[in-house]
Amino acid sequence: MTTELTRDPQSAVGPEPPDPALLQAIRPSALRMAGAEESFIQLLHEDIASLVQHLPERGWPFCERTARTILWLALSDQAADTIIQAVYWLAAANQADGFPPSQYVTLGHALVRTAREMSGTHWTTTTGSAWIRFFMWLQPYLRADSRQQAARQQDSRQQAARQQDSRQQAAREQAAREQAVADTGGRHDGFDQARRPTVEVDVLNVADRSDGEGGYPSHPVD
Repeated sequence: MTTELTRDPQSAVGPEPPDPALLQAIRPSALRMAGAEESFIQLLHEDIASLVQHLPERGWPFCERTARTILWLALSDQAADTIIQAVYWLAAANQADGFPPSQYVTLGHALVRTAREMSGTHWTTTTGSAWIRFFMWLQPYLRADSRQQAARQQDSRQQAARQQDSRQQAAREQAAREQAVADTGGRHDGFDQARRPTVEVDVLNVADRSDGEGGYPSHPVD
């Protein structure tokens, strides 16, 4: 069991749901565990108490969340995307509580031991192998998602920063446009009529001065 559960989680490729035949093999024991859910949670917590004692509320929310998700995965017939999203949700919630991804191997062993204890005389080699294979399927997604979640959080922060910069830039541009409208109120063709100098032209005087007498010469001066 140790060898199988500690297989490199990176060997799994792509998000695939568990084999339906595998689910059928573990469902009888999963049904018994679901019928005594509180005992399942209690036994799991006792098995990993030293591992989760530093988590919020000494790991009880972690054990409840993990046990209930395991039972839901084993007993429900959901679409592949729904199943994978549930596993990713579990991984993200566990990570938020501070559970180390490297300890999912230990968690897998504890879950198998708990399933065996609760199955009693119904436990068989076939049942045990099926649960091990189930946790082998589950483990890569739980461990890999801790890295993916961190990457998604970083991407989200960067995207939020870009959006904030865009909003601020748009606000600055809008403010500049509004200021420009306020500054150019009443202007035409770029000139402020109120500030344009007023020039009164005496047409007759200009005409008189056009003959070269003391004014503007009618011809260029040589």
